[in-house]
Amino acid sequence: MFIYILFLLTISYHISWCQYDLNNVIRGTKMSVNDDMFVSASNAFSNFAVIMHPFRNTTAGGAIRCNMRYNTADRYVHSVAVVGIAKNSTNAEHFIFVFAAEKMSTMTPYVCIGHIMKSTCISTVQCTDMGTGGFHQEYFLIGVDNNGIFAYGFSNSFAFKLDIYANNITLNVSTNSVWPSSGFIPHAMDVADTWAVVAGYGYSDDVKKNYAALGCLIDLCMI
Repeated sequence: MFIYILFLLTISYHISWCQYDLNNVIRGTKMSVNDDMFVSASNAFSNFAVIMHPFRNTTAGGAIRCNMRYNTADRYVHSVAVVGIAKNSTNAEHFIFVFAAEKMSTMTPYVCIGHIMKSTCISTVQCTDMGTGGFHQEYFLIGVDNNGIFAYGFSNSFAFKLDIYANNITLNVSTNSVWPSSGFIPHAMDVADTWAVVAGYGYSDDVKKNYAALGCLIDLCMI
């Protein structure tokens, strides 16, 4: 995996343990949109607000709105990313998005694929655990490539690649082989066809822990 690092600035930054705040919309990416679909996650209301064809004008039928309730109360959604109309969909009926979440009772991170039908708002979710739990993910990011085939996820402790249509984790590695420093914490990301950019904070001195703002360019062809 090739990673190119940009050192932006250095600050003194110390992490404190954090409770789950269901009203916190700062950490992660709680909204995602493309031409096909808009999704917003609300941990306070245990709900995804879904809009299909968000930019379609009223003469063409307008936008279609659905609510997709969490199927468990023991869920904290960190980030969402839309795929849009499924590639095997008939009459643009089937829409897909992905999200990175955590089981609060055990602090177990997992990734899910959400499916929703346009005409009925009927939804299903497929989820896969990413670890054994016990470690809260302060930041847990997910993004989808431009082709809508793979999802990529990054946290401070692991990274993964998900084949969306096969519902298969094709890569799940510790971030010792990914991030430029052991203390790197990703804060935001964007994914294109063959590259991803991840911005965050990291340190190289385990004693001083003086954080520097870093931007990492990741060659997705290598993972």
